[in-house]
Amino acid sequence: MICAAIASSLAPFDPAHTFRTINVPVAGIDVVLFLAMWGIAIFANRYWPIWLAATQLVAVGIHATRAYDPHIVAIAYGRLSGQIAYPMIALLLAGTVRHRLRLAKHGIEPDWTNHGIAFLAPGDSRSTPAG
Repeated sequence: MICAAIASSLAPFDPAHTFRTINVPVAGIDVVLFLAMWGIAIFANRYWPIWLAATQLVAVGIHATRAYDPHIVAIAYGRLSGQIAYPMIALLLAGTVRHRLRLAKHGIEPDWTNHGIAFLAPGDSRSTPAG
């Protein structure tokens, strides 16, 4: 998320034209961030990354909607594409606090699972990872 925030701040910004059409650099950053969050959500043993990825998918949907209908008011597109970050920060904060509370109460718990997916080198005959 930090890399996406930095990349978004480096994207070209021209107030006269930025939200009049789809903001391609920011839309690309949002798509890459969604794919990263989706990948994390698939393997995480938590629920909040799923909600975080879903919220990021809404951000991608905002760009897709703008691409589909260019007549959307520019201020609405600009506000929606920027304001979606606030629920994401709240989800990240809630997930972090709940994780810390669980660790304090129950001790160590696994963060990730491989869901039985084998990560094998080419030519390796094993069907599942060891251990």
